[in-house]
Amino acid sequence: MTHVSVVSAFSWVPNSSDATEWRFHPDTESEITTLAAWRQIQQLQREPLSATKDGEDDLDESIDDEECTSLLAPAYLDGDAGIKKGFLDRLAELLCYRKDPSLITSTALLYNDEEVTIVAARNSSKKGKTWSDKDIMMLEHLAALLERISSNDILESDPLPALRSTLVEYYSQRIRHHAQEAMFIEGGKTGLNFFRGDNGCAGVASGRQAVSQFANCVEHLSHNADFYAELKAKLTPKKLRRVVEELAFIRRPMQSANAFAHVAQQCSGFRKIKITLLDSLPPRKVEQWHLSEEEFPATKRLEPKFGNLIAKLKHVHAEMMLMAYLSSRIPRTDVFPYLGISKKTCLLCGHMLREMGQFETRGNHGKCYSQWTLPSVLWINSEDVKKLCKAVQCIRDSLRSMDEAFHRDAEKESMIAAAIPPAYARTQTIFNSMVEDPRFLAREAEWFTMSHRRNIEAKYVVEFWLSEISIVNSEAMWDITDMPRTIAEGPKSEDATPTACAFCKNSLELAYSFLACHTNQFPQEDDVIKQYGFLCFTSGYCRWRLFKLYRRLVTKWKVDEEELRSAVELNRLKEMLTTRCSQTGDPAMLSDMKWLESEEVFRANGEEPEITAFDVAQEQFLSPQDRKIPLVELQPPEKRQALIFYAEIFNGFMPDVDEDNWISLGFCTAADPDSEQRLASAYRLLVERCSFDEFWSAMSQSRIVELFGKYGLADRISKMRNFKILMAIVPRRHQSVWELNRFTRLNVTDPFRAVIVDYGFMNCEDARHRMQLRGIYREYFERARTR
Repeated sequence: MTHVSVVSAFSWVPNSSDATEWRFHPDTESEITTLAAWRQIQQLQREPLSATKDGEDDLDESIDDEECTSLLAPAYLDGDAGIKKGFLDRLAELLCYRKDPSLITSTALLYNDEEVTIVAARNSSKKGKTWSDKDIMMLEHLAALLERISSNDILESDPLPALRSTLVEYYSQRIRHHAQEAMFIEGGKTGLNFFRGDNGCAGVASGRQAVSQFANCVEHLSHNADFYAELKAKLTPKKLRRVVEELAFIRRPMQSANAFAHVAQQCSGFRKIKITLLDSLPPRKVEQWHLSEEEFPATKRLEPKFGNLIAKLKHVHAEMMLMAYLSSRIPRTDVFPYLGISKKTCLLCGHMLREMGQFETRGNHGKCYSQWTLPSVLWINSEDVKKLCKAVQCIRDSLRSMDEAFHRDAEKESMIAAAIPPAYARTQTIFNSMVEDPRFLAREAEWFTMSHRRNIEAKYVVEFWLSEISIVNSEAMWDITDMPRTIAEGPKSEDATPTACAFCKNSLELAYSFLACHTNQFPQEDDVIKQYGFLCFTSGYCRWRLFKLYRRLVTKWKVDEEELRSAVELNRLKEMLTTRCSQTGDPAMLSDMKWLESEEVFRANGEEPEITAFDVAQEQFLSPQDRKIPLVELQPPEKRQALIFYAEIFNGFMPDVDEDNWISLGFCTAADPDSEQRLASAYRLLVERCSFDEFWSAMSQSRIVELFGKYGLADRISKMRNFKILMAIVPRRHQSVWELNRFTRLNVTDPFRAVIVDYGFMNCEDARHRMQLRGIYREYFERARTR
């Protein structure tokens, strides 16, 4: 059966009486493209990766992968909508198999339970056929295999290896390109044979190594923690991120094979597949629109570039091809309202899609391209004609109103929904605006002084997981198995005093430290923490690393208490520890020795650094202007909450139940402590990969789930029940059940107002009855957590 057909998108006039002709008026087209050229030179666009020769009329667009699926991914919904979106985006990526603007692809889906039609379009180009035999053969093979998988046909062997092989071969040019890029970025800094050897990047880039073998090698390395550790040790953070991204691009065909098989298994419509490929419209010449010199003064420096942009042919982008083609289908009840894209949409396409309101995409990179236009003639229904006219007018008005030299980032065009201050708020701190409780208000002082005891047991295990940038983008996975909360532990009871043993029997303070080493429990005594230098570090991770160093010396290398006590009394603790580490010859101990030598603040009875965790976070993540603002006054609230969370998570802590972030970041949905730890681990990975501005913007726009998917962490939250539902609506609102859950775990007498109304507290006669009802709900939640 032939699955693939290539059709001309707009060569027919529909017979339907509902169809109305729409024409892109030449004057309007001229004005928009001229304004777009003006705005493009104002935006200081980057040059294309592959420079075109003089006289060529190629698309003047960058197709950097950082503008492809690396940056934005759709928020995966419950049901099959998420996997359909992922399928469309992955397929669009694979169809852009070479670094060529004319191959930029958009995909769509016509779906019902009986059959599915996949529609694909590419940017217009003068280079001949839009779709090659190579494209058609790959798609035929893919459709046939997905039909069999969806129909539960009995296959002689596992279909995945063959599918992976087909996709890898099809994508081989891009794999070689990304291998060469990874090798260039690494620049010989790591000394790893993977980058320079014949069996690695150098081999596949030169053609000496088979692409399939190289792809399998990268897939294997994606689970190799040692490989990632080598990269992290030898590369700067920026180069590490770029190398990991390039390797993740290489994984696209392997990961797409898994995703394609999954969508076929989950969606019955894939039992019968048709694929429609749209022939691109040829680029066309558009006359220049006269701009008044008063309104648009062009300098001598900009005039040549402006004239060059005006002279270039205008192209119909792939997204506009699909939108126009699918809009002409009357009726269009089977059209899935999402367009897959191999790179994020430009500013003009983004405006058009938003105004038409028919299709979503995973994002818009915000750049304004002058080589943009729409089909000259469309036959669509009268309602869409009105929308299209309004959208064109909106684009024209937007281009005229944009400020000069303003680099618009379309990811931030939507209004940030600030959280509405709750009516029940009493005393607001940097941590919460919810409750008034001395224990919780004291935490603010605790964080700024860093002098209280904390249970800082936080173990980090690195698992390198390179995931494709299209839907996921990963650097490393940290397993924070026991991340403590920010709240300080209460007073230690008298029973906590250790019984002297044969090994630690003299000094009570030293006994505490030795007992802690033997029981693998972080010491809880203030004197011990201070004497042995823990307060020299603000970071919870550094304190935990120091404790592990003590523990190995005591339990494995048999350092006795007298030697430690003497080092403390003589103020030579650092010298003693580094000497002992060097004597062991153990790689881990030698690594700790170098770390300790580099920490100038470390010493016995050392005081904590003058700079606090929040000072560090403000210096690292805020703009110079925001650093001048007191933390409690930082706006919007999501930026302040994000900064608090960054300070916590980077120091080995996670939000406690009374904090705004406990709900705002979904910790309230964790079924048990282990789930909370896994979520904290996922967030630690996320904040290391995304920018601070990106994180707080995602908080404000309820896009945290999308952010996890974008950076390759969707699997880390996939089993978090209710997490996606909650994160899709905060901070605008959230279900009152989470406030009820919070109330059952707080030492307060008055619940959130919605809890009073929704859960029967309004019927309680006094505080005693409220506490009894709270106890009932607390038992209910505890039973649910233990199931």
